Amino acid sequence: MPSNDLVPFDSLENRLSAIPFPYALAVSRPLRSRSPGQRVELFGDISQVFPWASVSKLVTSFATWKAVEDGLMTFSDPPGEPCPPGSTLADLLGHTTGLAFASNHLSARLRTHRIYSNRGFELVGQMVEKATRMTISQWVAKTVTEPLEMTRTQMPGSPADSMRGTITDLLTFAQELAKPTLISRDMWALVQQPWMPGLSGVLPGYGRQNDNLWGMGIEIRGRKTPHWTPVNTPPYCFGHFGQSGSFLLVNPLTDTVIAFLGAQPFGDWHKENWPDLIETALAR
Repeated sequence: MPSNDLVPFDSLENRLSAIPFPYALAVSRPLRSRSPGQRVELFGDISQVFPWASVSKLVTSFATWKAVEDGLMTFSDPPGEPCPPGSTLADLLGHTTGLAFASNHLSARLRTHRIYSNRGFELVGQMVEKATRMTISQWVAKTVTEPLEMTRTQMPGSPADSMRGTITDLLTFAQELAKPTLISRDMWALVQQPWMPGLSGVLPGYGRQNDNLWGMGIEIRGRKTPHWTPVNTPPYCFGHFGQSGSFLLVNPLTDTVIAFLGAQPFGDWHKENWPDLIETALAR
């Protein structure tokens, strides 16, 4: 299990001590020396189970990639109704079917706007269930949480937003995202590529983006503004945040990850503090 054996700088200590609700923060990056391994830092309530909200989509996406790699389905498989004709699994993962956030209503034509959709990820779950002949929670357990020994994480409901777990489990998954062992390099390279780049759309909580960049289930930082990450975040970094006040951010070139969970739902505090918190933690 990761351990926190380093003393935080005063600036990070001050930021963390001012957080007005229970939280947990994890940072992992390669050691600065030539020795192999990761430098891991954990802060806050590291044993508490927090809701992950839409960070769940990263786990659902990973389990879906595994089903594709195992030959059980393809990214070009059609989801059928309520998606428009020509839609594919990739469109659901990349939020380009035009489905509304939480209903079967079509808010846009196929591949003309990026409409962020929980309903779309529920359909992803249904497609995975049909292909694997397991419930989505069973498939997630078989392909992600059990192999990674994420023993305090569960998906009790929707594959879009129902996961709950500890920061140590989220960190374990984040490290797998940064340097996968459960899927091939070819698959990993594919899902990191922007899906339908250049599409405008609303990033929940942050408004319309001219290029609301997304991969196959992962939000790619790109040049979005405003955003939940610092302005100097490299555009190829990816992750997700959730309305529970959670986020996971990965720099795939440096194998660096940072994750946050908290007891307060996403709101003004997170908008005001997340970018500085991320920048301060990663500057250590």
